[in-house]
Amino acid sequence: MSLSDRYKIASQMSDYDKLNDEWIPYIMKFHCPNSYLGSVSTNNLGFRNSVDCDGRVLSDKCLYDDSCQTKGKLGVVVGSSVVFGVGSTSDEFTIPSQLNRITSTNWHNFGGRAFNSTQEILLFLLNLPHKLDKIVIVSGVNNLTLSYMNDSVSTIYSPFYSQSVFSDFGGTPLGVRLSFKHFINEMRYRIFGSRISRNSNQYSIVERYKAVISCFKRDLRVIKVIAKGLGVSVYFALQPLVTWIKKDLSTEEQKLFDVLDSASGMWETLSGYINSMKLEYFRDIQKLCSGVDIQFINLNEYSEFTSNEWLFVDRVHLTDAGNKIVANILRREFNL
Repeated sequence: MSLSDRYKIASQMSDYDKLNDEWIPYIMKFHCPNSYLGSVSTNNLGFRNSVDCDGRVLSDKCLYDDSCQTKGKLGVVVGSSVVFGVGSTSDEFTIPSQLNRITSTNWHNFGGRAFNSTQEILLFLLNLPHKLDKIVIVSGVNNLTLSYMNDSVSTIYSPFYSQSVFSDFGGTPLGVRLSFKHFINEMRYRIFGSRISRNSNQYSIVERYKAVISCFKRDLRVIKVIAKGLGVSVYFALQPLVTWIKKDLSTEEQKLFDVLDSASGMWETLSGYINSMKLEYFRDIQKLCSGVDIQFINLNEYSEFTSNEWLFVDRVHLTDAGNKIVANILRREFNL
């Protein structure tokens, strides 16, 4: 089986594989601006378009133009690809767009594919709105995954996806790439790579985990300081991961996971680590949020994700129905 077999089950994934990135200062890479594919589109800054309750694309003008008048408050949802909405059949079914349907706030999509928490915060900082009322962060999985995959330890510079590509980069233009296929290749290299043996890594799993947690702590403190300065509320939700949920898989989910496992051949190794760190990671993230007074919820603990409904297009990314569940929980628990 190949990754393209996913398209027979979830045809929208073809668009996400085709969506290109470009090299960007400070955050490494970001979605190409003004991209228009059948299931996904980006604005002139590369952010995914967010759709309001009437089906209209939200303009980011009111985030940056003090003279702009808007109905309702302004909010941003910060995170990685789950916020960006990989798996959604259109822009109107991402988490921010789903929130626009059920709250009076205008939610903008500040998600970046394959971002760690540092990149998420930098993206927000570089595009800091002039006007804002609420910040919701839906994140967490990438940081833990990278604590296993990285080859070095730093309490300042968090490891990031495509790090091996950056290390080898010699000035050649990024060009067209298939993002998900590259992600799979990156993980395969990190786990089974020939250039660096995992047995020869000078840093233990514990050291790498502690370094990533240290960076995560810094990132949460930064966004709390920014939010306090702006006088806005900030909330954090640990994103759902199938590996952490006792879910009855739907027929579609099982087929998709079979395709992915066959194509990558590394999930069993990675999932063993992720599961072994589950409870410790849950406690640590909750403690980090509490330490900087950020309201926290763990989406993996909600029974809505355990049914046999088709909620995931892979073990991380959600279907339209999965995004709707997340939006409803966020609204209810954070009183959005």
